[in-house]
Amino acid sequence: MVSTFFDEIHKMSDHFSFNFVESLKLDFETLLATLYISATECSTFFTYLLSMLRRLSPIDGAFTNTLLLAKQTAIRINSDAGTSPAGEFNKFFTKHLFRSYCALIRECPNKRQQICELIFAHCQHDLTLRIKIV
Repeated sequence: MVSTFFDEIHKMSDHFSFNFVESLKLDFETLLATLYISATECSTFFTYLLSMLRRLSPIDGAFTNTLLLAKQTAIRINSDAGTSPAGEFNKFFTKHLFRSYCALIRECPNKRQQICELIFAHCQHDLTLRIKIV
């Protein structure tokens, strides 16, 4: 049911989708506590965010809001490295999520700038990781 919701997010109004993401941002600390339970939680969450970024139009407010949530979450996971599963999350990013972001750029070139900003948010904390990504 959850997967269907995210698969069909583009059929919902921009207002509804924007407010859905906004409600996640309002309870950001609880969201992070859930994601910090395991790297699996982080990877699942980012898979759903990726699904939204893929399906939403880049001119929608919901797309921008989803992008901001993804950036904020990636930055926070890496800045809380002592309490978060940052190491496993970064492995997931380099082995899977980065490829998915690149595929999204190929599929939707009009989202390139925003997705590149998201990629940078994932690796801005570590020069070695940025070099690896380049």
